Amino acid sequence: MIFRSYLSKDDNAVLELEKLCFPTDAWTEQMIKETSSLNTFNGVVCEVDNEIIGYVMTAYVLDEADILTIAVHPN
Repeated sequence: MIFRSYLSKDDNAVLELEKLCFPTDAWTEQMIKETSSLNTFNGVVCEVDNEIIGYVMTAYVLDEADILTIAVHPN
């Protein structure tokens, strides 16, 4: 299991995991891409065998941060 910084290339895998974890209320592709491109964005993904199985997306201002969305693969 590896934790690493969220990269823009992770958007599609995060979108698929978001849909799996939140089938009726998932963030859209546009929401994920816009959020991950913000200057205040910080995110972490968790990988197993080069597959993203979890993520957290946060926004920060000065010394505070808000968790925007978080998910872990149900299996």
